[in-house]
Amino acid sequence: MEDKSSKKSMQFTGEVVETFDEQGKRAAKICVDPHIIEIVLQEHEEARLSDKVIIEATVSVTSVKLFVPSTRGEPV
Repeated sequence: MEDKSSKKSMQFTGEVVETFDEQGKRAAKICVDPHIIEIVLQEHEEARLSDKVIIEATVSVTSVKLFVPSTRGEPV
């Protein structure tokens, strides 16, 4: 089976807006304006409320589709 995905390395900056326990692991909600991303933190990551952070990620893109707005207030 052929892999048709494309992997891209990315960096995002954001601010920790909440920390919490996720099934026994430390996690954080990070505001990457205008979105909130929930991430389970690694043991050595010490992010605290209001810290500015850099998120390093590898994103696997499997498809890109045309966005067709509906009449429910989405941008045109």
